[in-house]
Amino acid sequence: MSPLPHLRIGAVDIGSPFVQAALSGYSDWPMRLLARRHGASYTLCEVMLDQFVVAMKENRQKNKHFLHISDDEHPVAGQLMGAEPEQFAAGAVRLAAAGFDVVDI
Repeated sequence: MSPLPHLRIGAVDIGSPFVQAALSGYSDWPMRLLARRHGASYTLCEVMLDQFVVAMKENRQKNKHFLHISDDEHPVAGQLMGAEPEQFAAGAVRLAAAGFDVVDI
């Protein structure tokens, strides 16, 4: 039996091909941790609108979980969608600053 292929996204080493898909409304921090514990080498957060990410106030309790990443969760991706290039770029910068290794568009 041949070994499973090793995956990379740019400079980010993914490892095994078992990943947790981004599921809107489900792929929050607790689900990503469970997926990691059960063999996912790479996880993605739920999709976020660029407008929401840019306007988000990190100090608001109800927003904190959207950008939360634990130290042992890497590599992890933030998934972003939007239509306006400038707003999209600002959202991508915010996800990268929050610690996401990959911004999935």
